[in-house]
Amino acid sequence: DDTLQVSTQAELLKESYDAATSVTDILDSMEDPSPHHYVATLKTWANTCEMAHTMRMTKMGIVIGIPQRTQHILSQEPDPSVESYNQVIKAWAYSSEYLRGTMAEQVFQNIKYPNGESFRMIVRAHAWSKEKRSAFQATGHFMRMMRLLEIGSQ
Repeated sequence: DDTLQVSTQAELLKESYDAATSVTDILDSMEDPSPHHYVATLKTWANTCEMAHTMRMTKMGIVIGIPQRTQHILSQEPDPSVESYNQVIKAWAYSSEYLRGTMAEQVFQNIKYPNGESFRMIVRAHAWSKEKRSAFQATGHFMRMMRLLEIGSQ
């Protein structure tokens, strides 16, 4: 029974991966993709990482390398939106990469005006990271978010 469930989950994850690959192929074939096309593509990859995380299958071969792939797609976007950055941070957060906190942090630092989702994802990336300074980093981002909320409510 458990073997059947794992097999079904692996098939669902493979379908999500294949869909993300197809969406990326479409993006690559477009002459002048809009920011929406980039976000949709990045979201498909980030959601695949989230699905793998939920299923506890982040070490599965097809999932490894997705965060790097999202960063490559982001690098091709002429003027990335906050939502595009957020999707790449989400892919890092839900990956099993040891340095996911550091890698997500590098992406986060490129956002001029992070939003609530940006903070939520960067805190999550650091909280799940096994790096020594991740708890400190997550706390720092949480405190910054609280200060911004306090300023916004005044």
